[in-house]
Amino acid sequence: MHCSFDATGYSDALFKHYDINFPPQLTSTVSHRKAEYLAGRIAANHAMAALGMPPANISIGRHRSPVWPSGVAGAITHHRGQVYCMLAKQLVDSPSHLRPGIDYESFIPAQDLKLLATSIVNPAELALITTHFQHPEQGLSVVFSAKESLFKALYPEVGRYFDFLDVNVSNINISCRELELSLLCDLTRHLQRGCRFKVYWQTMDNSVLTWILHCANNHDQIGQQA
Repeated sequence: MHCSFDATGYSDALFKHYDINFPPQLTSTVSHRKAEYLAGRIAANHAMAALGMPPANISIGRHRSPVWPSGVAGAITHHRGQVYCMLAKQLVDSPSHLRPGIDYESFIPAQDLKLLATSIVNPAELALITTHFQHPEQGLSVVFSAKESLFKALYPEVGRYFDFLDVNVSNINISCRELELSLLCDLTRHLQRGCRFKVYWQTMDNSVLTWILHCANNHDQIGQQA
């Protein structure tokens, strides 16, 4: 679900207007952060309606992650007046749990490539990006966003932060707009070094959207082009 919003038009009264609870964690937050939070929850409720589910109060959990109601898992991303929410219904009595991850970013400026690259990728990854992308800074932006999407998908299982450099780009398929990411360390008993994931991307207007739908038990991924 995608929505656009204008943070300059924000007021606290909009929470009541959209029947969304104002969390105490936002009390001292600047207005544009409140606007992003509100827009994300509005998008989430639209997404839940599209799945035939009633609106819900999606509160803030540990590390600011959304707390989803029973029967659904999701992820939210917002940046520069755009918000995306990706939801998946959980299969009843299934041993597998679907975990969406989604991220939206502006392209990294070309002049910042050298400054930022070492905190996002290792030298081998940067060489792979340079080989496949005509503009390496755009490729680095895709990889940065893809690793963010993977973090959001794995966080419910991992429960803690892990580093960009704990994840490696093992393959890039430009024609399918698909990245293969693999773990370089053990995160949990099931998420161990060598586990592989497919993340998809779409570029638009100097920005990139990435997403993954991770199956938590057997680690198969489901994805389709937007």
